[in-house]
This record gives sequence, structure tokens and C-alpha cells, in this order.
Amino acid sequence: MTTGLNLAEQLYVKVNQPYTGYFDAVKLNRIFQESLYKVALDTIKQCSTQKDYDELTWANTTQQEFALVNGMIAITDIPDYLYSKEIKVRTFNKIANIADVEGGIVELANYQNFTLGQQIYVKDVNPPAQSMDGYWYCFPTSPKKLKLFSDEEMTVPLNVTNYINGGKVGVRIYQDSQMITSDEKVSIFSKLNDPLHPLYEFAEQNIKCYPTDSDGVLMDYYKKPTVMILTTNNTIDLEVTYNLPFLYTVLDYAAKLFSMDTKDVQGMQMYDKEIIDNE
Repeated sequence: MTTGLNLAEQLYVKVNQPYTGYFDAVKLNRIFQESLYKVALDTIKQCSTQKDYDELTWANTTQQEFALVNGMIAITDIPDYLYSKEIKVRTFNKIANIADVEGGIVELANYQNFTLGQQIYVKDVNPPAQSMDGYWYCFPTSPKKLKLFSDEEMTVPLNVTNYINGGKVGVRIYQDSQMITSDEKVSIFSKLNDPLHPLYEFAEQNIKCYPTDSDGVLMDYYKKPTVMILTTNNTIDLEVTYNLPFLYTVLDYAAKLFSMDTKDVQGMQMYDKEIIDNE
């Protein structure tokens, strides 16, 4: 068992300086918080060995779904987000054009094999005043005709009375995406219209996805440290969240920060070496 108080005591042993009141609990907590974030980010960026991955099991978050609004999501809407690993973007995959809509029956331009209860997506129907755009559940009445319902139990049917023309039926699926940078966007070789992969970029604290009518992302990401190191606490076992080698590296970096605050140059150099040895 390793608590925040244990780490504080080990810190004073490492820096060979008994507690004199120079650092109160608030300052020590700040040092350990900064160290925790620094070591986490460094490990994430340099992650290449099984040891690295083992030290980050607490941070791995996988297969998290988030809705997009106008093709984007604010990073602040993902409270524990720290660093992205993989982003899949949910895009529209057209299966058939709509030939006609009468009441709750949609006639397709060609034969299809939709199944009972399958969720589909409809878009670009004219007129938009009574828009059908969105998710529906289908009841195939023939290979070219679908009765649509808004609920999975299929009790609330579609009822359109003023259809004019247009519309597509398809499904929305998650696809592997590629990150794009600002210099690529302005290039004559821009990937923004890449037909093979959806794209995403980070801008103004948002994740923006292309095509812009994408409506969701499936993310694997590293989350922020969730358990802080409180140097007066002797009950929370930090090893439940972080493994011991990771905590030792956090301790070494905290010793370096301690030495920086006390202007101990020799100490800083020594703890830099210990941090490297732990990697």
C-alpha cells in the first residue's frame, strides 16, 4: 500500500531534508500534482514498450461514444480527456435514392435487402419543412418499399403528406479517420474531400470532423489522472490506480521539482538521472 503521506515521507528522505515548514501541504500537493501530469504526458508521448502500456492502464479509455453538433465536439464536453489515441467518425453511407414518399411508405429507386427493425438514416428530403432527415426503424413491405417508424418498438410510424422529391436512404457507420493539420487544409493537395477516410482536426478547443455532416465519434483516449496525490492522506491506496514503477517515477520528478524550488542544482541533476534510469 502506498499513500500520499508515504510518498511525502519518501520525498524528504530523497532530498535529505527533514520537514522544516518550508513546504506546507498545499505546496507539496502542487508539486505532486504537477509531477503526476508531467510523468503521465511523457509516458503517453513516448509509449512504445509493454512497460509503458502497463504503467498507463489507469489512463486507457476505449470505445467511448460522443455526439457531434455541426460536425464537431468541444473538448471541454469530455471532462476527463487528456490525449487522443484513435478517433473513428460516424458518417453516412448511402444505399439507395428515394423515388417517392406517401404517408408512411418510402419507395426506393432500386431493390434493396433491408431487414425488419434495421435502423437506417434518411437525408436530403425535399421539402425541409417536414424533414424526414434522421434515424428511423424500417419494416420492409417489399424489396423497394419501406414503412418507417421513429421508435425501435415500431409503434410510431412516419406520416409525410407533402413530399416533393429527393432524399437518400443509408446507414451511419463508424470509420477509421485520419487527422489533418492546418497546413494540409490550405494545400493544393488538401485531403478534405478524401473519399476513403473521414478526417478530423483540433481547433479552438474543438474536435472538428469531415465530412461536416458526421454526427458522432468513437474515441480511444488517455484520460486525466483521476486520483490526486494528497500528501497528508494515509488511507487512499494509490496502487489501486497507479502501479508502483509509475509512482516511483512521479516521486523522482517531484524530488526534481522540490530541488528546483529550493535552487538545489546538484539535486536537480541527480533526479534527472534517476528519472532516466526508471524509463
